Amino acid sequence: MKTPLLIAAVIGLLAVMACAGESETPAGTAPPPPAPAVQPSPAAPAMEASPSAEMSDSAGEMAKPEPARPGSFRGTMDCRYGAPVAECGEPKYGGILRVAHRGDPPAGWDNMRVSNLNNSLAGQPIFGEDNLLHNCWDESARMCPGVAESWESNADFSVWTFKIRDGVKWHDGTPFTADDVTFWMNLFVNGATVGDKTRLPGATKSWLGKLQMAETLEGNRVQATLEESDPLFATRMALHHAIYFAHPKHLIEPEIQAGNTEVAPVDVGLVGTGPFAYSSHERGVVIEVRRFDEYWKVDERGNQLPYLDGVDIFITGRDSAAVQAAMRTGRLDTGGRGRGVYVGPDMIPSYEESLGDSFWLQEIPGGIGEDLGFNTLRPPFDDVRVRRAVHLWVDRYSAIESLGQGFGVPQCLMNDTAWCNEDYLTWPGYNRETKEADRAEAKRLLAEAGYPEGLKFTITGPRNRSVGLEWWSGALAGSGFEVEFEFLEVAASDDRRARSEYTASYGGGGSIDPESGLRGLSTKDVSPQAGPVHNDPKVAEFFKRMGAESEFEARREIFREFERYMLVEQVYLVRSFVGVDFIIYRDYVKGQPHHVLNGDFNSWAPVWLDQ
Repeated sequence: MKTPLLIAAVIGLLAVMACAGESETPAGTAPPPPAPAVQPSPAAPAMEASPSAEMSDSAGEMAKPEPARPGSFRGTMDCRYGAPVAECGEPKYGGILRVAHRGDPPAGWDNMRVSNLNNSLAGQPIFGEDNLLHNCWDESARMCPGVAESWESNADFSVWTFKIRDGVKWHDGTPFTADDVTFWMNLFVNGATVGDKTRLPGATKSWLGKLQMAETLEGNRVQATLEESDPLFATRMALHHAIYFAHPKHLIEPEIQAGNTEVAPVDVGLVGTGPFAYSSHERGVVIEVRRFDEYWKVDERGNQLPYLDGVDIFITGRDSAAVQAAMRTGRLDTGGRGRGVYVGPDMIPSYEESLGDSFWLQEIPGGIGEDLGFNTLRPPFDDVRVRRAVHLWVDRYSAIESLGQGFGVPQCLMNDTAWCNEDYLTWPGYNRETKEADRAEAKRLLAEAGYPEGLKFTITGPRNRSVGLEWWSGALAGSGFEVEFEFLEVAASDDRRARSEYTASYGGGGSIDPESGLRGLSTKDVSPQAGPVHNDPKVAEFFKRMGAESEFEARREIFREFERYMLVEQVYLVRSFVGVDFIIYRDYVKGQPHHVLNGDFNSWAPVWLDQ
């Protein structure tokens, strides 16, 4: 493979006021071979993209060759979404894209119940990756209209009004309207009660902030009334991979009214508004979705999307060797997404040997480091001295070597260190040169807190995070902390987190920008699924200050105060490291969006096969 092409990820300002509406542009069984592709119809005039802002360089030295910024590509071509036709050719219609996927969707495909990638990456082709807004395909730091074609707020950002675009349809032909959005918002935030049966609110309801009420207005509009000012309410609708419309009112509401409060999308036929309609699902083998001809999006030249006839999503499990064999023998067109199935740095030479220059890689923040979130409402981590002892003792560079194969950097509060304090690698606990003194202070703090002989505690988490979490046992060896583990299935783990029934768990909150990650670090009433459990009103105040600023530099300065408060002063969680993961594509797969979080978002709508 040729020398890597490193393209800086662009982090722009998030729009908070009204935006003009427009289309998308700033709008283990061997699978069969893809179907022949055909040429598209003539293109309509291209739509103009808005300019972007560029992010500053990240802080700190990498432990090994520096991973690319999120969204960078390595390979022999650069035919992503919006690439020049002269270089990459006209997009072609037709063909079945064959992708790897790590597991069957859990919880009846219900993104209100389980928000992991098994659900969302299988669901997004059907339900769409959009909410009211979505990350632009050509530059994911910007927000583009989703099913809302425009939006506005009152003066203090406590009331938001969204105009839902006309012409969007559910796959059964029913129009998607403002009533669907109103129903979805209220169900997500409030749940439902019928007689003695109750449906809990959505697991990620914190992304909707303190929504007091959603109601439908005339003109196909939705009005969301909040309990407090929230300048970034609209943009958050685009920043979580599990917030999409999977609950059609005309199908879900009658079930709930009949007493079936736990009704899930699978119970009503998996009817969405995305580019592909559900066709079939053989558990443990394959999910098949096929082109929805009345999908509402077009590309930047006005061509109807999607280009593909369909997508076959093969359930490969967390077996990267099996995925590699399928890629090598031509049975897959792209590899899997998620822990255990990304391409690791150590696998690249074998891909180069078997595929030569006929593939390309997208780099995203990754690795398998797991941070630790503390339940500060119960002993022993109700004592900040105990939490600080963990922070001071652990050697994050050992995680880079043992878990990241030598690729990575100690993690601050964000995965993208450009947000972080420039001097964070010199802080106690992070500084390699002061580790001996830090560990002596950790021992002193434990003794002062009443644990001179050390203490035992349990880390609770999902089985799919076991490798990263188990690192903590060795990382705390000699400190006086003795670690035990309780690994659960994902749904059971999410339930325990929602109920705060644990002493320590994976921390959560790492992301490429504050709004897409930090809601997972807020107070318990706002973030029921947060890793660290606390009721600190100062944290909410940080969010309010950050949300009131639209200028990037001002937001970053507030964030840096918050970062020091969370990691050093209060130590609500302890970070380990962030590494680099790769998504592999064969070189004929083109049109992939420039998405910083492409591992979390993918409806495949603009992707085409050059075959």
